This record gives sequence, structure tokens and C-alpha cells, in this order.
Amino acid sequence: MFMVAYLEYDADWKAKRALERMERPNSNEFQGRKLDVTYQPVRSLQIGNLDLNTNEAGLRRFLPYPPPTKVTWGPHSHNLTAKQLEERAITQLRSHGTLIEECIPHPQKGGSRTKIIAKFSEAEAARNAVTPLVSIKLSVSSRILAAIGPQLDPLVDQIWRTDYVQIKSYKTLGKQYTQVRIFGQSREPVAKAKSAVEKLLAGQIATDGHGPITDPFYFRPSSKNFLNDLGASHGVFIHQDSRRSVLRLYGDHMGIERVESALVAKCAELREQSHTVILHPEALAFALKGGFRNVVAALGKDKVKLDIINTPKRIIVEGSAEDAVQVQKILASCTSSSLETQTAGLSNSEDDGELLCPVCFTPPEDPIKTFCSHAYCNSCLVSQCTFADSFPVKCLGEDAVCDAPLYLSDVKKVLSGTEYDDLLQTSLTSYLRSRPTEFHYCSTPDCDRFYRISSAENPRIFDCDGCLTSICTSCHQGPHDGHTCETNKALMRAAMEEDEKLTKWKKDHDVRDCPKCGVPIEKADGCNHMTCTSCQAHICWFCMKTLSSGGETYNHMQSVHSGV
Repeated sequence: MFMVAYLEYDADWKAKRALERMERPNSNEFQGRKLDVTYQPVRSLQIGNLDLNTNEAGLRRFLPYPPPTKVTWGPHSHNLTAKQLEERAITQLRSHGTLIEECIPHPQKGGSRTKIIAKFSEAEAARNAVTPLVSIKLSVSSRILAAIGPQLDPLVDQIWRTDYVQIKSYKTLGKQYTQVRIFGQSREPVAKAKSAVEKLLAGQIATDGHGPITDPFYFRPSSKNFLNDLGASHGVFIHQDSRRSVLRLYGDHMGIERVESALVAKCAELREQSHTVILHPEALAFALKGGFRNVVAALGKDKVKLDIINTPKRIIVEGSAEDAVQVQKILASCTSSSLETQTAGLSNSEDDGELLCPVCFTPPEDPIKTFCSHAYCNSCLVSQCTFADSFPVKCLGEDAVCDAPLYLSDVKKVLSGTEYDDLLQTSLTSYLRSRPTEFHYCSTPDCDRFYRISSAENPRIFDCDGCLTSICTSCHQGPHDGHTCETNKALMRAAMEEDEKLTKWKKDHDVRDCPKCGVPIEKADGCNHMTCTSCQAHICWFCMKTLSSGGETYNHMQSVHSGV
């Protein structure tokens, strides 16, 4: 037997602060009972499982700061003894079907609750014996959840007021992943809430005005510090979604715009610093015979790279446009008539037995010999491995004729622990991308786990050990017990069509969402000062800005929009 108390606060932040403090370990036990404390939008808390002898003075002494302005009491849950309650519960359970074994009550700590476990002979009887509750858990990155907090909090309030669906996020300090639970009494509003939350979790994909920003620079491990610093300076979290080669942005609209502008500017800067010189057959022969050594001597090993793996063959110049022109001049000195003469002196050193690095075609610095007996500069082998985009990484010895896969034991000698791990991860990602009909990544944003795809005839559930979500390995959606993949897809399409109809209706009737709480507002007539009936926000209908009072709204409309 227990009571429920309702606490009202004069500000919403006070209610949430009190809730946060009562959720701390050992802070929700009162008079030997573990209290059920839930937030009730707006500015209220509900406290359940209170002892019948609890009074307001005693409760107020227990409650953390800030104190509530008002405490009201709910009715008693019942007037039965614990024994009578157990007997009634067991009788009700038996009325739903045949029990496999007798129900045995299990009193919980403090004696405030008793758990009864009932096992039925049929699953249908077990489902009928409980009050239906639709519940969905989404596993999310803790950093993403923190970044969308300002957008998620008003959404939680809105969905509770309009659809009576609750959204609860779990705080796991120091953990990479946490969970968001969405639950209510019927499927449709829960599915609608899930769609809204997932939209926030997906973030906004960074674009350059024509399409997603996909420059490879942004998806290298070495770029993470650059992106973290850029995001922090504008209050935006930037997530490298390397699986889809896009950047996801989380934050306010203005911050995201500034980050996108900075990313586009960086792309332009990278293009100015990187130039490609295509090698025609004669220039390629000149470079391979030793001409590339002239290029390295002129510009330095760090500025130029000879790419004879991809087509067309090329020299990549990381420098100014003048550097690229200098490379072209060196190559232009090669003509068909003089090629043999120009390369004769260059190849003498090789004929004399001098070993050349197959990347820079100069004598190896800090040499490392591979299993296939070709000597590389230590830095050149590191560069080849860290920038590899095809696997296995192959030896470039003998003018790339060797083509033997590099052994991991050789690679491990020159790469740092982080570089070695990144190479393995990049290799795995390349393998998975090349087999899209065999493997699929976990659907949780920022989760790097993957699973093998199963057929529609024999789907199975993948329980991700990284983010703890469950996925159907055939249709890649959440578990849909009792429905085939096709039926589940049809239900989801129907839900999306309803959302599209609602969006079109709102556009046709100029219905806008309150910028503070998200409740839809329709302007029938009158001036352009609107007051939200849900959160009482004062809104300028011209620009949808929220202000603190009606007078301030009228002054804003007159000064900014020259009218009311």
C-alpha cells in the first residue's frame, strides 16, 4: 500500500534540477522505500511508493534543493493487506490461462513491493495477463545525446503533452554509449516519437551547396583534432561517419552554418595545396628510370609522391601551383629523341647495384627491407600504408611489378600502435564496403559493429555488443516479432505517408511549430503577435522569434518589420 505525491515548482529548470539530484545513488530512498520519481511536463514531479504515514513536513525535509512551491497528494493505491494483494494478483493471473507452475511471491527490499513470477503454458495467455505497453530502446553515442540536448528536451515535453508518450534518456558517466527509451500505450504515437528522436540523432549532413562534403581529408584519423577544435569554437559536435563518408553536425542552426562555411573554405584550401601532374608514357618512363629523383631533389620528398598504382599514372604535389609548374618543367625536358640519353646517366647508379626506394626513387633513408627483399625509406613505407585506399597493400618494388602483399610483420616495424590499428580498421572497412550484399553496419549512428546479412526467408536478430541494440539482419530494422519483413516495411511506409500528409497539410494551411516547445500553431486572423497556448511563449509571426512579453513583441515587430 502506498501513496503518490505531486510536486509543483515555479520554474521548469527547478523541477529538472530536483529530479537530477534525486536520481543520484542512494538519494531516492525514503523511510525504507525506494521512490519512483518521474518528471511530469511542465514544472512538476511525481513521487510514487511513499509510505502511508508520510506527511508534507517530513517529505519536504527529505526533498533536495530547490524546494517545490506546492505539494498535493494522490489517492491511496488500495485498502488491502499485503497478503490480500498477493491473493488477488494470483487469482487474476490464473484467470488468463493455465500456469506451468505455482506463483511464488518474492518480497523486495524494504517490504514495500512484492514480485510475483507467473509462467504460462501459452505465450498468448502471458501477453493477455499484462497491461500492453509499447516500448522502444535506442542506443546512442553519449556525445551525440549531449549535443542534441537543447533540441531533445522540448521534444520530450511536446510529445508527452500531445501523444502521452514518454521519452527517457539514461546517463552513463564515462561510457561511450547510452540509451533512450520511448514508451507509451499504443504503437502509432510511439512510432511517431521514435521517428522524431531518430531525426535528431541523425544530425545534419554537412554540404557544400551541391552535395555532401566528402573530401578524404575529413575522414582520416589525423583530422579528428581539427574537427573537434572547429566544432568546439562554434558549439557544434562534428561526427565523422566514415561508413557513409559524410560529416554529421549537431548543434544550433547558426553554429552549423558557420561550421559548414569553415569546412567548405578548408576544402578550397586543400584543393589549392594539392595538384596532380598526369604522366604520359614518355614522362612515366623518364620518372621510373630515375627522373623522379630530379623532382625530389628540386622540391623535397615531403612535397611529391609518385603514384604508379592508379590510372592514370601521376605525380601528386602537395604545395603551391608554382611547385606543380616546376614538376611539369622537369618532365618536359624529356623528349622521345633524348629519353635514352637523359636516363642513361640516371640508371647507371642502379646498374651499379645502388638500391632505390620504390616510392621516392632515391637511396632509402633509415631503410627497411620487406619480406620480398625490397628496401624502402622508413617514412615512405609509413606514407604508403597510412594513405592506402586499396587492400592488401602491395609492394611497389621493381617499378610496381613485384606486387607482393606487404606482410603485417613488416608494416608493424614502421607504424606506431595507433597507425597500425587505423590501417587494420581501414582495411576492414574496405573489405566490408566491397561486399554490400554480405555485410551491413549496425544502424545506430556512431556504432562501428557489423553483421552478416541473412535471407528474408530465414531472418535472425543481431544483438549488437557495442551499442546493445537489436536489428533484423534481413530488413535492417528493429525486431518485428509476429510480422514478416515485408509486412513490417509496409507498416513503416504507411507511417511515413501519414507524416508526409501532415507536413503537406501544415504547409498548405501555414501551420507552424512553436519555436520554444514545438506545438503546432495555426494563425486564423488578428495581428502577428502570437501566444503559444501550450508554453505561453510570445512569438513574432513574421520571423518566429520568441520574446519575453507582449509589449516586447509589439516593439520588435514595429522596429524590425515596420508593422504589426
